[in-house]
Amino acid sequence: MKCVRQKSINFHLATILFLCALTNKLCDGFLTDNFYSRPSLYLTVNPKNHQIDINWFNLPDTKILQSTILITTDSTNPLTNNYENVVYEFIVDRADGRQATNLTKNFTNTFDINTRCYDFWIFFIQNDQMKVQNCFQLHPTWMNDMKNILINRKVRDLFLPGTHDSASYKRGFDPTYMDNLITKYSLTQDDDIKSQLYHGIRYLDLRIGYYRSNDEKFWANHGITRIQPLSDVLKQVKDFVDATNEIVILDFQEFPVGFRNSFETHQQLVMYLFQELSNYAVDPAIGWDVTLGDIWYRGNRIIVAYDYHSIVQEHSTFLFPSVRQRWGKVKEGFASLEKFLKESRENMSRESQFFSRPYAEMAELTPEAIDVITNRYGGLRKMADSVNWHVTRMYHGEFGRRANIVAVDFYLATNIIEIAIEWNKRKFDNGENYGNIE
Repeated sequence: MKCVRQKSINFHLATILFLCALTNKLCDGFLTDNFYSRPSLYLTVNPKNHQIDINWFNLPDTKILQSTILITTDSTNPLTNNYENVVYEFIVDRADGRQATNLTKNFTNTFDINTRCYDFWIFFIQNDQMKVQNCFQLHPTWMNDMKNILINRKVRDLFLPGTHDSASYKRGFDPTYMDNLITKYSLTQDDDIKSQLYHGIRYLDLRIGYYRSNDEKFWANHGITRIQPLSDVLKQVKDFVDATNEIVILDFQEFPVGFRNSFETHQQLVMYLFQELSNYAVDPAIGWDVTLGDIWYRGNRIIVAYDYHSIVQEHSTFLFPSVRQRWGKVKEGFASLEKFLKESRENMSRESQFFSRPYAEMAELTPEAIDVITNRYGGLRKMADSVNWHVTRMYHGEFGRRANIVAVDFYLATNIIEIAIEWNKRKFDNGENYGNIE
């Protein structure tokens, strides 16, 4: 009788898995529960003060067994060296959570094409046994490291980590004493472009202003606020691509200053981009149906996407159509953002069967002009801090399985890079167990 019951269970399980494979979405939750419910532990950087925060998900038995999270300054298991290098310790009593610390992130940049841990390591200890460990880590070559499983994939197939208003940063900026009303609502990142790329970001969202009377005519803007010279942004991207075998998307999405009703200004910008990037730009002849293998084979690895249809048509040997950004214009907390992202995903899933053009879920809050003038929300850093843990948790769960591009504010306050890498490995490498070391 037991044998018959087991055969029946196996038959039904095989049927479910077969249907899941056919639909690719019928059983998202079923698949995820079995291969993405394992314990995970991450370090983040709080955007408000640059102190270290801890994110964790699915830690088991924390209400039953003695459970501790430790941060150390080296990779040695603290149980083996009498806790010698422990700099932070706390008792954990819930499966999912976030904990602030008094440790500060060092933003002195060192660029190493070898993926490596740096600054801090984190351990989950339970009943005097090390269960999970992780670290702050650069991911400068993650795509090339996975080349064998990504080579036949299109951009639309991948989960790519991205940043919103990618060039809206100031080097050496300390929000604890430098912030003012302008910087509170114009800066969306702490790292420069090169640092973002070395950490693992592969989608850059750029807004360009044109200043006719300046020596530097093209700038990366946030709205009407001029932030970084475009020449510096492009140089950082080229330096990174020269040092690695990675593929980067430059998505020129908005043109808030100097472009109004001026086709000629767009032509000038495209000519400038061609001058700077023609030796790096992916040939758009195949369009967004191009595979990563095709890109690697041809050698050029910067996808230049542009959000102006007439210009793209005229320069079709250089420009890709822009990525479809999904904006909620949400400002009232994570519940509203989550609702928008889920509804947008449903709509995009229906559309995507007809398009190979990638889409970006813009997973951040967006204040309106009156909110900025009145400083209603205290700035973008506070707004990001209110949602970034929830965004991390959302994409860590089953929602991440069908993500394409996810762009965030203050990306180091999320774990979107690690989660994207882990999801890509799971989707394309037969679901093997990667990510946090257990």
